[in-house]
Amino acid sequence: MVNEKRVQLIVENFGPVRKGKVHLKPLTVFIGSNNSGKSYIAQLIYALTQGLRGRIPGSVPRIEPGTRQESQRIRKDILTLINRATKEKRGIRFDEFPASVRKLCDKWLEEMIKRMPDTLEEAIRDYFGCEDARELVRQDEHSRTLRVSIKQDRVDVPFLDFKMRKAQRKSKIEWNLPAFSSYQISRRINIGEFEMEIYDLADFIHMFMMDWWRSVLRENGIVDSSAYYLPAARSGILQGWQLFASMFAEVSRRSVGLRRLEVPPFSGVAGDFLQVLWERLLSRPYRLGRKGGLKTDSVLKVLEGDIFKGRVILEGERKEAPLLLYESHDMKIPLHRASSMVAELAPLDLWIKEILNPGNLLIIDEPEAHLHPASQRAIARVITRLVRAGVKVLVTTHSPLILQQLSNYIMASSVDEKYRLKYGIKKEDILKQGEVGVYLFKMTELGTQIKEVEIEEGFGISEEDFVRVYDEIGEETYIMSLEHPKNREDVHADTT
Repeated sequence: MVNEKRVQLIVENFGPVRKGKVHLKPLTVFIGSNNSGKSYIAQLIYALTQGLRGRIPGSVPRIEPGTRQESQRIRKDILTLINRATKEKRGIRFDEFPASVRKLCDKWLEEMIKRMPDTLEEAIRDYFGCEDARELVRQDEHSRTLRVSIKQDRVDVPFLDFKMRKAQRKSKIEWNLPAFSSYQISRRINIGEFEMEIYDLADFIHMFMMDWWRSVLRENGIVDSSAYYLPAARSGILQGWQLFASMFAEVSRRSVGLRRLEVPPFSGVAGDFLQVLWERLLSRPYRLGRKGGLKTDSVLKVLEGDIFKGRVILEGERKEAPLLLYESHDMKIPLHRASSMVAELAPLDLWIKEILNPGNLLIIDEPEAHLHPASQRAIARVITRLVRAGVKVLVTTHSPLILQQLSNYIMASSVDEKYRLKYGIKKEDILKQGEVGVYLFKMTELGTQIKEVEIEEGFGISEEDFVRVYDEIGEETYIMSLEHPKNREDVHADTT
């Protein structure tokens, strides 16, 4: 949901979270105890991104221009305008469009604003697996209203203010939208296609409005490109990959059939995870490479070279169920027989190689799962290199090792190169302090409070939340050692 602008997400009474504010940055890290709401807020960000970008079916209205005569007249006016702008090598201002087009655009916006509360509720229901979004409203004597706001720093009015009460059926959205007149069409329109009516007029209006809407999202600090969520327990989800892929392959082969083929009801982030993977594999034979896409060499050098000691590969034709295999040296084995570490990180490997592009938002739940401490340090480097490659990353983690390693990469930005290189820290491993936001989800009697963790120049990320646990276990170790019979005998012997 974050781009280069500094944008805040403000949440009140959402699930376990009583209140909190998050500044979304190129790298955002959520820490805190189990059941404190980290994944809730990560999934909320994903749901908002998907809903606002029109990924929910039926969320984007389609406006028809009216009769055929009206359509032809409007097309003629637009074509004249496109010709003039093309010759002058400029964009088209909204106020240059015929009044009939401006009226249709106003109707589009009115319809979208009317639909959006239901759209966001539908996204929340889907990604949180609940029948009614009101189930997520935290209700106590202090407040009964769920509120989610998106706003930029130094801007008083939120771009989006979404409110929902337990006792009311309908949610409410308040917008701060720019005027159409502030925008001009920048994309090049193929006049020949427009003349040949490949562009239906309704499609043209839809294209223009979606282009305008994406610019509105960008201006308000929201990612207007794709967002992806790698959920926790990824290895478990992939255990069913072969069944899932086989059934979808069968569906894609059969355009007509007497029997309806039932597909297991994967939903929420797990459903998106599998759906995105399958759709990407389906288009794989037709893609000509990733020209201008994510530069993956430095990232894969760590993930596949240092952690996997191998790679995840895909085998199989388009019309078959592709196999997910782990390949290391001369060995190839199905992914479900590989180690839990490989199975957990296989989706990340696939997303980096097959799916991610600069500007995408990637949310990773618990990247440390099933990783040795040395590999946890290495995965922090993978995350950092993804940020350097232009991917926006949000991580939920319980790993002090990942947090400390990220902290070291922040401090490395101010350290002389010769000292960095002594520890193998290269340019692509450096994070600037302003690029990272760390948030502690602290549970209280009134619910979870989200608190920003200090990143102090010269000392990095505060580890106060983990230090308390270290102190407790250290004290316990000291007492157990002191009271152990063997040590008590040694102490007695020394005193005599």
